[in-house]
Amino acid sequence: MRPLHLTINAFGPYAETQSFDFQLLGEHNLFLITGDIGAGKTTVFDAICCALYGETSGGERTVEEMRSHHALPTTLTEITLDFSIQGALYRAWFSPKQLTPKKRGEGFTEQTVQSALYQIDFIEQASEDATLLCESISKTKPEVEALIGFNVNQFRQVVMLAQGKFRELLNANSSDRETILKSLVDTTFLSRFERKLKNLEIELKQQVVDLESQIKGLLKSENIESADVLLPQQATLKQQQLELDQSITQAESTRLTAENKLHQAVALNKLFSQQQTLLIEQQKLAEQKDKIAATKLALDTHSEAEKLWPDFRLYQEAEKTLSTANSSLLNAEKAHQQCHKIALETSNQLTTLEADKPKHEEAKVELQHLIQINSALSTLAIDKQNYQQAESLFKQSQADLTAAEGNQLDFQKQLDQIELNLLPLSLCDTHLIENQHQLDKQQQLLKQLQRIAEKQKQQQQAEQQSAQLQQQLCLHDEKTKSLTESLQQLEQERLQDMASHLASQLQTDQPCAVCGSHDHPIPATPPEHIPSNQQIELAKQELQQQEHSHADIKQQFEQHQHYLVGINSVLDELLQSTASDQINIADCKLEINTLSQQQQDLLLQQQQKQRLLKQQISLKEALKKLADDLVDIRTQSNESQAQVSNLEGQIKSQLKTIPEMYQDKNNLNQEINTLELRIDQFDKQLNTLLSKQQSAQQHLNTALGTVNSAKAQQEQSNNHFINKKQLIKLALESSSFADLAALQSARLTEHDLINKSEQIDLYQKESLRIETQLNHLAPQLLDKSEPDIEPLETAYQQAQDQKNELINQKGQLQQRLNTITQLIKKIANETAKLSTATETYQQTSHLSKIANGHGHQGSKLSFSRYLLGRLLDDILLAASSRLDIMSEGRYQLTRKLDQSNNRSAFGLDIELTDAYTGQKRSVNTFSGGEGFIASLSLALGLSEVVQNNAGGIQLDTLFIDEGFGSLNDEALEQAINVLTRLSGDGRLVGVISHVNELKERIDAQLLITKTANGSSAEFVL
Repeated sequence: MRPLHLTINAFGPYAETQSFDFQLLGEHNLFLITGDIGAGKTTVFDAICCALYGETSGGERTVEEMRSHHALPTTLTEITLDFSIQGALYRAWFSPKQLTPKKRGEGFTEQTVQSALYQIDFIEQASEDATLLCESISKTKPEVEALIGFNVNQFRQVVMLAQGKFRELLNANSSDRETILKSLVDTTFLSRFERKLKNLEIELKQQVVDLESQIKGLLKSENIESADVLLPQQATLKQQQLELDQSITQAESTRLTAENKLHQAVALNKLFSQQQTLLIEQQKLAEQKDKIAATKLALDTHSEAEKLWPDFRLYQEAEKTLSTANSSLLNAEKAHQQCHKIALETSNQLTTLEADKPKHEEAKVELQHLIQINSALSTLAIDKQNYQQAESLFKQSQADLTAAEGNQLDFQKQLDQIELNLLPLSLCDTHLIENQHQLDKQQQLLKQLQRIAEKQKQQQQAEQQSAQLQQQLCLHDEKTKSLTESLQQLEQERLQDMASHLASQLQTDQPCAVCGSHDHPIPATPPEHIPSNQQIELAKQELQQQEHSHADIKQQFEQHQHYLVGINSVLDELLQSTASDQINIADCKLEINTLSQQQQDLLLQQQQKQRLLKQQISLKEALKKLADDLVDIRTQSNESQAQVSNLEGQIKSQLKTIPEMYQDKNNLNQEINTLELRIDQFDKQLNTLLSKQQSAQQHLNTALGTVNSAKAQQEQSNNHFINKKQLIKLALESSSFADLAALQSARLTEHDLINKSEQIDLYQKESLRIETQLNHLAPQLLDKSEPDIEPLETAYQQAQDQKNELINQKGQLQQRLNTITQLIKKIANETAKLSTATETYQQTSHLSKIANGHGHQGSKLSFSRYLLGRLLDDILLAASSRLDIMSEGRYQLTRKLDQSNNRSAFGLDIELTDAYTGQKRSVNTFSGGEGFIASLSLALGLSEVVQNNAGGIQLDTLFIDEGFGSLNDEALEQAINVLTRLSGDGRLVGVISHVNELKERIDAQLLITKTANGSSAEFVL
């Protein structure tokens, strides 16, 4: 990825649009970004990172905080980056969440985060003509990660070495370094594997505990300690079960014998009871014999009546027909008389009404005349209504004209007052920007002063600790010297003792065993105190311990001196970058409070100015609209006045043509209604009488025909009745019935007939059934008596109870046997499960401890830390190749492999190999300059390794945001050589620094200029 063109708007200190054309660098792949503090150097890196990922380069500030304070509220914050990847051109556009002025009304509305990714053909191509790949940060961020090959954390480590960030990896402890490396390489699968093993270990351990508890619970339920105790109990219960089976078989045989005897007695008893019941039923049937005979007689009489019944029915129908014919004739004669009367009355009424017909025609003519007058009155009423409306409209237009002229005068006065109020607020926007610039400057100065105060405090503490360590070092020097002299004294006394011992063996004229001399002028004498070997050995050990302690104190003193040098170096750099030494933190805070209050006042003034401007625009628009309305109102007033005059003439002309009595519409309507009612009543009465006359004549003719027809029917019905009456009389004489009443009473209803027939049939069937069953029982009960059931039932119940008791005993015994058998089986199963679970748990626990860093000999090295350790080895190898150059072959970075503390995790600690001393020491012992070149080497090595691990993606850009002021001339020269070598490989390398040597050595520079209205930038080649 190589940036080609960057455009930012209202971002950071850049109030307006600022473009960075990296193509202007040409062959200058190494360039310097320089400018005052707070000018916006790091903002360039932030903008690139925001355009791609929607986050800042350092990750400390949010994107929303990067909006420029110098920008106007109407200016939109946005970033556009054109970049190339393997020859293809892309454009990333990003706009953060921000407040924008509402399009209507006052106040602001919140714009959400927006982003887009395009593929372009050339740099100047408009985004509308480019190919849109995706929109929204949720889609553009993954797409950018896929294109570049890095997420935002990897991009910061590989492409943008943000200020103060790449030193974290060098100075971090093992745990913090693990967190940093995990952000660069995905160890999630190993962490999940470690957690899964740990959780599985816990689950299996719980299974083992649960199985052990279950087995103990099963044994405790029988109050035993081992399952072996249950086996003899199981055998005993099985033997008892066999004995009970034999007893149950004998009891069942006894019960069956008693049951057979009882069943035979019960069956015989049932036969005697059945015989007695049948005899009782036979006696009841004998008592019903007379009743059944009467029923048979009624049925026979009914049969005779049924033979005469058809003739009787014909007689009844003839009698009914004759009665009906007589009634019809009487009703027809009455109807004929009534119709004749109605026809006569209708004819008389019609003659009277026709005499009034001439008056009826005159009324119709008068009605038409009044209707014409009514139409004229309606037209007059409309004209009067239009006249009133026109007059009202004329008066209203006059009132509107007066009100509009008054409003015009009031609006003009308000507009004049607003323009007066805007005069003192005309410069508030400029004052607001200047005050914000001063406030930012003072806040930056306060942070610088606070950091200086913190470093001065650290310097004071470090100097005190250094003095203490120096004092301890002097004391240890004196003690070491004293212990050395004491050891020498003891060894001298021991030698003197040995010499005196040899001297005691000297003889005259005999050679000395030491020097061989025959003369012994001054033989050695024994010392006053002879030290033992233990005393000398203790003195040596004490001296050795003191020397180790002295070396530790000396190492601490030297390390503290390096630390103090580093603090002094940082403090000098901070003091040099501070503008004034006369301002303290309290004054700076007071100035910030003053500026903040002024800023609030200016913001209020700005808001007041915006409100007044909006009011001014509204009033001008209102005045313009009011002027247009006045023209319309005057036109409407003139038109209304002319319409009033025209309508007034029309009304007077119409009143002359209408009679005075009918000028009142109520009188006219009343007269019209009266005539219409009288004409309508005459027409209705005439139509009614004509219809009534026609209907009456029709009814009269119909009634006469009905009378003639009824007379003929009555005569025919009478002849038929006489014939049927003679026939039924002859039939009665030849039967047993005295008259028609006897015939009717003899005939039964259908219900009675069925009921009586069923009674006789049932009586006959019951008699036959009882007689048959009694004949069947007689031979079965011959020579037999009724048995006694109670003793047999008692014997049977005793046999059944004995058998049930034995079955209950067997059930209890079987339940106990089942319980013990199941318990033995369950304990065996649980024991087998426990053995398997224990073996599985031991294997899983061993593997989990190894994976989670609790393995062999207390090792704290987990799988994921092992993987990160191998990654760190690659990083340190790449970093050492650069550190070797910048330190002129003195330093190498390696990973510490031994575990100094068994209680903490290890495997990611870094140590320094010093070629001058041949010893390894902590990276925390670096001086300020040494720490910087080591951090820079480590960052470059990290960039190389992460890039290689990302599938060989070639990144053509590297930005370094870090001060080089702590380097001496030689280290600075070596650092420049390394960066030059990186840029010589075709990579674009951008460096932020205030070091003058870099300004002299790097020709291509991006110069950032800070002003009160915001910053600007330009390339200087």
